[in-house]
Amino acid sequence: MEKRILAHVQKIRSNLFDDHYTLFNDGSILHEYGKNIQGFDFIEQLNTHELSPEVKVRLYEAAREEDKEEVKKVLIMWVV
Repeated sequence: MEKRILAHVQKIRSNLFDDHYTLFNDGSILHEYGKNIQGFDFIEQLNTHELSPEVKVRLYEAAREEDKEEVKKVLIMWVV
């Protein structure tokens, strides 16, 4: 199975703190964050159980319409 991006969200928090999440179809999640203008200070791999409900909803909302069902399955969530 080819790894592909299902959803990507980014948020700039106070003091220009970048906070990006990328969800892949294999269930892996890349979290990139930091204050560095030329890149990210921190990059980590997460599991779905490590995401807050807010981030799960943001990923779901950012997904293309045709990927939303798969995103729900991967994140183990039910969005009404």
